[in-house]
Amino acid sequence: MNINGIIYDENLQYFNMINQFANLSSTKPKLTILINDLINNDNEFPSSHERYLEDVFKITENQNEELKLLIKDAFEVTNIRRLSNTISANEEEKLIENLLSPNELVRKQQKSSSRMLNSANFEGTYCLINRFFDEYLYADANPYNYDDKIRNIFTFKTHSRPHSEIWELIQVEPYERFYYIKNKERGEFLYAESEDYAFDNDRRRVFTWIPKDDHNKVKFQWKVDFNAPLGEFFTILNREYQEYLYAFNGSGLNEYKRRIFTWRRKNKFDIQMLWKLVPC
Repeated sequence: MNINGIIYDENLQYFNMINQFANLSSTKPKLTILINDLINNDNEFPSSHERYLEDVFKITENQNEELKLLIKDAFEVTNIRRLSNTISANEEEKLIENLLSPNELVRKQQKSSSRMLNSANFEGTYCLINRFFDEYLYADANPYNYDDKIRNIFTFKTHSRPHSEIWELIQVEPYERFYYIKNKERGEFLYAESEDYAFDNDRRRVFTWIPKDDHNKVKFQWKVDFNAPLGEFFTILNREYQEYLYAFNGSGLNEYKRRIFTWRRKNKFDIQMLWKLVPC
């Protein structure tokens, strides 16, 4: 069907995308019309993922990797027809309210992290798992080759839990979303290094600080934000450089150790920048 020049597919995931990336006040009239049409529509649902991407791009005008990831998550959301069977077509406000709330599948996905999602404070101990590679972040046993005051940080490429994989988030007072990230076993704080230690023009090296002093500097502070409403994933942004922590998809230090950087170019978002915080 075509509403205001945009072709809509008959799936609930479509409305989740609209809600997440469009202003509700301007979207609500379109949703009302669309819902009524969908309830009486008997056409089969299209299966093309590319079609969803193209249409949502028209709505959001935000063509980036984060959006693609959320759309992939949304493919698992319950079909709109299933929802419409339990809600009257005349109750437009109720329909919209239900479309804006997580469905059964999403609630199951979020159950293990509900404590975090319902709180503005993420203080606690966690394992940090990279979403793209499904690997644990850890502090290596060895310091950086050229400086014995800084320790290498990697993800473990075997997907199993390595040593030194537990991290403590300590809130930076009085900022709700900024945290110091401390390796529990080493007692060392995570930070992004200066340009002197940059890997290249795109990547900044990340370490823990072995002397355990001076960790109150801004480069030790990280903004932790819940990023994907249809999942359990977070972004971790360095406050000093405004760069996202991510796991590198290039060559690792060896077959077990994947390099970790912040991304120095601020014009790109990638799913390698998403992390799962699992209470440990």
